[in-house]
Amino acid sequence: MIKEEQKAEMNKLIKKIKRKHIYMLASYYRGNYEKVLKFIEKAEQLIKRFQGDLPEEIKVLHTRWLLYRSLIYAYRGNLALSFKEANELLRVAQLYGHKMGISMGLSALGRYYWLFGDLDKALAHCDRAIELNEENLNDPIDFLLAALNMFARWTLRKITFLFDIMIH
Repeated sequence: MIKEEQKAEMNKLIKKIKRKHIYMLASYYRGNYEKVLKFIEKAEQLIKRFQGDLPEEIKVLHTRWLLYRSLIYAYRGNLALSFKEANELLRVAQLYGHKMGISMGLSALGRYYWLFGDLDKALAHCDRAIELNEENLNDPIDFLLAALNMFARWTLRKITFLFDIMIH
């Protein structure tokens, strides 16, 4: 009986997190970043209730929340904190074994390495992100992220080409 009650409670919690995720996305796309950051903080408190036994769907959402938080800090001009969050995204995604999350983290870090002037490291991260995306294109969001990673890789190559022309 306790197992049934626990399972029902967990299912209720999953529905609550998914419902709040939809509202968080709406806030994100409206630019209400403070609301998004508060949601992510609350959501991370809720997922602690799973005590390490997170359902796969919540792991996927958690990695996306970390990406959103990293992006928000970047939009606000705090690249150091954004870089830290991108590293956390990569760490958590690797812990979960979530390939798309790993790809998102690698891609985000690749862009930061480019900003920090380490083009070789930037390209290596983007290449690895693209490789992982090719294995993981069974969801429209994953497909979009794959396209963004390929565009980031192409952009980095073009910028490198332009820098070479300017230098020589």
